[in-house]
Amino acid sequence: KTIALLIPSLEQPAFNEILKGVERKLSDSGYCLAVFNSRENLEKEMEIIDIINYRAIDGIIISGIFGTISDKKIIYVSLN
Repeated sequence: KTIALLIPSLEQPAFNEILKGVERKLSDSGYCLAVFNSRENLEKEMEIIDIINYRAIDGIIISGIFGTISDKKIIYVSLN
């Protein structure tokens, strides 16, 4: 019952609000939250997705930095 949240930066206030809201909802539903910060680096984001795939993580919420169609395809393939 662990959900990963991948965010591009802990520095931006908007992501702190997202983090608080997601954690609250998951906790209310009996889930734990694992937070990963890619530091606005696409390569780091891909590494984190690989780590998540090999851990006991039941789901992932991505609020990532990817922007191009090819970036989205890379992440989609990584999750499958």
